[in-house]
Amino acid sequence: MSDCGDIVQQLEPDMSVKIFMYLDEPSDLARVCAVSRTWCQFAEAISATSTDNNPEESIQNTMEPRDRIQHRASYWSSKGESDPKVSESLVYKLNAKLCIITKIRIQPFQGHS
Repeated sequence: MSDCGDIVQQLEPDMSVKIFMYLDEPSDLARVCAVSRTWCQFAEAISATSTDNNPEESIQNTMEPRDRIQHRASYWSSKGESDPKVSESLVYKLNAKLCIITKIRIQPFQGHS
């Protein structure tokens, strides 16, 4: 199979934005990112304020569109804080100087004790 390139690069910018606005679910964006480097907005995971179990639960897992990798859950886990006023953050390098981010989806996970 030959490399056909990135089809999004063949679109006019206005058309690309119109199509992008119809993507409602995070899974839609993940599928587009799998076939288009242009629409993959995060180039690299830079840092996290904390990581509970590095590297198994690192920020690198947030770059993976799938929920599981090699029969293992793919997620980032912070060490957590007893003070709810302490914030957590993830830092990413973006693919472009200008990116339109309209939604961030966070799915909390509570481990078994």
